[in-house]
Amino acid sequence: MSVPPKVMNNEIANFDVFFLHDSGKLEQVFNVLSTTDYNHYEYEAHHFVPYTDWVMNTKNVQSQTDQRIIIIRKKAHQHLENPEYRLPKDKFIEIYHILPEKLLFDVNKRDGQYLMPYKKIRKEPEYDGCFDDVDFQAELKKNNEVQQ
Repeated sequence: MSVPPKVMNNEIANFDVFFLHDSGKLEQVFNVLSTTDYNHYEYEAHHFVPYTDWVMNTKNVQSQTDQRIIIIRKKAHQHLENPEYRLPKDKFIEIYHILPEKLLFDVNKRDGQYLMPYKKIRKEPEYDGCFDDVDFQAELKKNNEVQQ
């Protein structure tokens, strides 16, 4: 079975979306509905379970946890996944205030600490105040004005 190409708008539509705050807080958000809803100069959409592992259901990963998309700063994303720039666990925690295991599911770990199922919540709450300090739409508009 070949892996179909990744279409991030489909991924965002199909899975819960979380935002990693600079404080290390990982919070579910409801106002990121497509790739146009976050600043691509500063953030990237990251799969908790690597895309290929999820699609191929490597080691039956789909029965172990839920997939989620995490909006994460570009530099943090490199420090998490890129072999050239990956940080040791203790340094990652020191800088980003969160365990890397909360951001990246490793299908090869069997000790249970990586199995962190989140309950799917696909409805919007009455008030989602997690973006009080981050206004993606304003950032996007500002960036578009600069480009014109």
